Amino acid sequence: MKENCFLYKDKFKVTARGENLVALNTLGEPKQINDIYFGEVEVYFDSFEKEILLENKVDSINVTYQGCNEKGFCYPLINKTVNITNIKIPTSIKADRAPVLPSSNVEAKALGISATI
Repeated sequence: MKENCFLYKDKFKVTARGENLVALNTLGEPKQINDIYFGEVEVYFDSFEKEILLENKVDSINVTYQGCNEKGFCYPLINKTVNITNIKIPTSIKADRAPVLPSSNVEAKALGISATI
């Protein structure tokens, strides 16, 4: 993620066919902050990685996230649909920059997302 930016832990969700996908493992520790908009919340700075298990074959996943910078500029809740055809399970989504989303097995640089598969 960019310097002085963060993502809200509770606003980061991955779904497929309308169902929440549970993270099997999360790498990266959230930090507790007193946010001017949401009060006491956990946020991710720098990077984090979530490993999810796709139990059924799906062609796409939906990723929802929201974040801010430390100066108080925030963006609204963002929803992205990511095509994941030809990806083997389990799939790990790694946030190493501002909002991270994969596109197949290729780093989605325009979105600042990479997929570790």
